Amino acid sequence: NFNGTPVRFDANNPPLALSNYSPGSRINLMATLPVPLWGGVRSNVSFFYNGQQGRPYDLRYTSTDANGEMTGGNDLLYIPANATEVLYTGGVYENFVGWLQRFPGATDYVGKIMARNALRAPWSNQLDLRYAVTIPTPGKTKVELTADVLNFLNLLNKDWGWAWWGPFPSSGQAIGYSINTATGKLSYNLANTTSSNSNQYGNVLTRDDLRSRWQVQFGARVRF
Repeated sequence: NFNGTPVRFDANNPPLALSNYSPGSRINLMATLPVPLWGGVRSNVSFFYNGQQGRPYDLRYTSTDANGEMTGGNDLLYIPANATEVLYTGGVYENFVGWLQRFPGATDYVGKIMARNALRAPWSNQLDLRYAVTIPTPGKTKVELTADVLNFLNLLNKDWGWAWWGPFPSSGQAIGYSINTATGKLSYNLANTTSSNSNQYGNVLTRDDLRSRWQVQFGARVRF
């Protein structure tokens, strides 16, 4: 575990950084509204909203050991200061810049090595809805019928209610690394970032398929 800690230089002296388990900021809102029906039949609709920051992550090299501490996959990415500082294969400098701009906060590290967990996945919005109808029956019992819709926003619009996550715990291993023998410069392989099947976050972030889909559940119970 100690050996796999993401570091810039010295694996024996990792700097303080944001925890993988940092929950970030979160907002919860709840509301219940009565819906008038007929006779003694009562109903209400309830909403629960959860908005929260995404999981911390950072950008790293792939399994190549970039900082020479004998471990690959835990080396934080250096962001070149200009177009000529690093060579590129599988793409050009403009491809790298375009890929980098997909991650808010990443450009703060231009000319530097990124800090561990320096970035956060996008804010997610989830709205759950419940509609409940209470039907009186003879005696003291009542029948309650319910319909629960999870991620109601995604039901309204297929592009709403998505949840994106940084890889856990390996974070974003995206850039291949080598030394160009002719020039002695770093050479970045952009194949993973320019792939035609990469998502809008260059496959560094992953959409949580289950949490990003709307789901519905129907229920019935007798109350007495």
